Amino acid sequence: MVKPGSWSARSGGGCCPLMEPSASGSAADHRLSLQEEEAEEEREWCCTVEDSNSNPLSPAAASHELTAVHQKHLVVTCNYEARKYGVKKIMSVSVAKERCRQLILISGEDLTPYREISYKITELLEEFSPLVERLGFDENFIDITDAVEKRLQQIGSGVVPADFSVSGHVYGNQALNTADGKHVRLALGSKIGAEMRTAICDRIGLTCSAGIASNKLLAKLVSGTFKPNQQTTLFPESIQDRIGNLLQFKQVPGIGPKTARRLEYFGIHTIHALQIFPLDLLEKDLGVIIAQRIHKLSFGEDDSPVTPRGPPRSLSNEDSFRKCSSLDEIRMKLEELLISLLIRFVSPVHLTFQKSSNLVTFTS
Repeated sequence: MVKPGSWSARSGGGCCPLMEPSASGSAADHRLSLQEEEAEEEREWCCTVEDSNSNPLSPAAASHELTAVHQKHLVVTCNYEARKYGVKKIMSVSVAKERCRQLILISGEDLTPYREISYKITELLEEFSPLVERLGFDENFIDITDAVEKRLQQIGSGVVPADFSVSGHVYGNQALNTADGKHVRLALGSKIGAEMRTAICDRIGLTCSAGIASNKLLAKLVSGTFKPNQQTTLFPESIQDRIGNLLQFKQVPGIGPKTARRLEYFGIHTIHALQIFPLDLLEKDLGVIIAQRIHKLSFGEDDSPVTPRGPPRSLSNEDSFRKCSSLDEIRMKLEELLISLLIRFVSPVHLTFQKSSNLVTFTS
């Protein structure tokens, strides 16, 4: 039985600070806190896409100029051209300007344009599959199993054409084996991935990188092999090589910083060490669910399904400022935030996305 696959559009990440268990905490306390942590982290043909432009609405970004988006005094993202000069995320604007004097700064205080583009990308991807799982602004997993199976049926008698090939790169330059059903399905997935990237570029104006693999975890890991604006397919025989090349546990989605510290406490510092460590000892300290999950992740196994989340259940707005010390200043700031929130709530993009997401949510 073929497991469903997914497509992931991504261009960033996030983190959540976690408290270390106290020295006096019991093993049960450790298990509880770790389960809470991993629950917040995160079926067979999978793609990942990362947009190459720091600001999809900026002519400067589109023309490959040195561009960065800032909020207050910090750089929150930048394009690849700027990164070549040492500009990084969460870098102060002053340091970024010192490293790259030609840097063009774009205000990212108003996230509305990014949010609108994000919704448009999700709606576009829903044209390829009704199963689209949004992760933040810039990441979507898409189950494309049905699309792959339909194309497999179109091949007919099962004889793969002599000119059949993979779209884009193959991880490790591994040769396509047309006698292997998994290889053929992944190759078909790569063609669907290329079509998605083309559609995003033609209709939305964003270039993308992509990864095609056998589950969400692997697609995410392989997506950054070649970029910007390229894609990579990972065949099953190369999975352990890709996993083994990870230098830190934080590179594995699903293994958070607290879990990584517990693993290091046991002397586990590499993915290979985690693979061969006695599972029963992990279960005693981390709990059965968490231990078994991260053990599977260390082998590249991820059976988490693509789950459409539907329309947003809540809307929020926030801002940061260095000084707000009087009631008048607080009232003024609250009014600004409330007005911005109300505009978002009644915007056509939000209402359209809410409608289309409901359709996806109730599709069996």
